[in-house]
Amino acid sequence: MQIANGLGPPARVRVWDGPQRTCHVLIVLSLAGAVGTAADDAWAPEHLAFELIAALLVGFRMAWASWGCPYARWQHLLHRPRAIARSLFTLASRRGELFPTDPLRGTLHLLLLMATLAIGATGLAAELEAVYDWVHHAHGASYGLLWVALGLHLVVVAAASIVYRDNLLLAMWSGTYVAPAHEAIRDPRRGVSLALALGAIGGWAVLAHSGVL
Repeated sequence: MQIANGLGPPARVRVWDGPQRTCHVLIVLSLAGAVGTAADDAWAPEHLAFELIAALLVGFRMAWASWGCPYARWQHLLHRPRAIARSLFTLASRRGELFPTDPLRGTLHLLLLMATLAIGATGLAAELEAVYDWVHHAHGASYGLLWVALGLHLVVVAAASIVYRDNLLLAMWSGTYVAPAHEAIRDPRRGVSLALALGAIGGWAVLAHSGVL
């Protein structure tokens, strides 16, 4: 297994900080809650609250792309088409260097975030009394985009896990990956992670049960 940039021996170090990983987990839980409460109109306030919290968490993730650890930054989310194609070829040919992320996974990650943001925005708009039918269609299409992006992301992550012989889902959960020692982060920022989790839970409770929605 070759390490990116060839700097030092392969070593598992922390490359993803706590707020980034906590945000991802909270987004997944919020979307799961939104899907689970979608079928029954009696759960409409809770359903919309889940969607809005997911969208707000995406907003945090976008901000964290400017302030977070190196692998949370924009350069790992925004890529040119040529870089994405090269990343796909590298994965398909089972060649190339080992990185915690790559243009293909980063682009699919960004697509998931955009779909989640669209779900929250169209979900809120659909609650307005005078709203056009296209908003409801856009809301459904946003969920469709989410499922497509999620399916592609899981396929790529599974393929990369097999090619690189490292479970990327577990790596993201733990925050550690094989990388040069100089890329290891020192501060996991647990305080920010805790504040984010409490804010998401409290925000959902207020939105769902205060009569705001």
